[in-house]
Amino acid sequence: MKKSTSNLNASTPSEMRSETKARDHENKVITERINLAERSFSTLLKDFTAYAAGLQSLQEKGMKLSKSVDIFSDDEYPSMKASLGGISESIAAVQDYMGAQVDFMEAKVSPPLSLNATNVKHAREYVKELAVTREKESVKLKAVDKLKAKEPKNKGKIAEEDLQKLAVDANRSRQTLEEQMVEFERKKMEDIRLVFSNFFHGQMMFHAKALELYTTAFQHLGSLDEEQDIEAFQNDLHSAAAPSRLDVVKNDSQASLNRFSSQGSLGSQQSLNRTGRSDRGVDGDEDTSDFE
Repeated sequence: MKKSTSNLNASTPSEMRSETKARDHENKVITERINLAERSFSTLLKDFTAYAAGLQSLQEKGMKLSKSVDIFSDDEYPSMKASLGGISESIAAVQDYMGAQVDFMEAKVSPPLSLNATNVKHAREYVKELAVTREKESVKLKAVDKLKAKEPKNKGKIAEEDLQKLAVDANRSRQTLEEQMVEFERKKMEDIRLVFSNFFHGQMMFHAKALELYTTAFQHLGSLDEEQDIEAFQNDLHSAAAPSRLDVVKNDSQASLNRFSSQGSLGSQQSLNRTGRSDRGVDGDEDTSDFE
């Protein structure tokens, strides 16, 4: 916006009308810029808030995923268990950094957008003050026109002197408003630069750490030894079908004991039988001898 080069001591109502028209145009432009800034910053704040909420929701889902991977690993064989455990830790760490990113946005991105509402409020107040001054000037200008139409020289002169004072005040307010609006536009650009600078800085920090952690997770995945776990599975699968060496030794020892016991019992029985027959033979001879 260019500064006014108008004569602050314009002496005729027509010149003042021209000034009023120019000021009305400037007021229109200023009002449109204020409204635009209010809408734009409000929309950005809403969208950044929704973005942060989305990150929080994604963080919660990520933590559930980490927990599921951890539970998965509990009943796996050693290589798979170690690999999935490392992956679970990496995913959880990424979610922690995502939470830090949300906190960073709330501390560094949202405040400049929220504070813009205050800047808009102040700018509107300046415009309102100028509008009041211009309204007084307009009323006075109409009064001067009526007095000049009736040609009462003294009254017209007094009214025009009052109008000149109002014109000086209005132009002073106009220049002040212009300075305030230049500052408003400058502050708006600084806030936008700050908002996106902080946002991109937070994004780059998060993604750098996420890339580092996902690289670690990928390395854990690469450390998975399939053959080791297949061997463990096969050992587990056949452990019940194949008796252990200790079991074989125990079974052989028990069989030997059983055979020894059986042989011992049979020998004792045979000895008893032979002894019985021998005794019966002696007794028979005696009986026969006695009978004869």
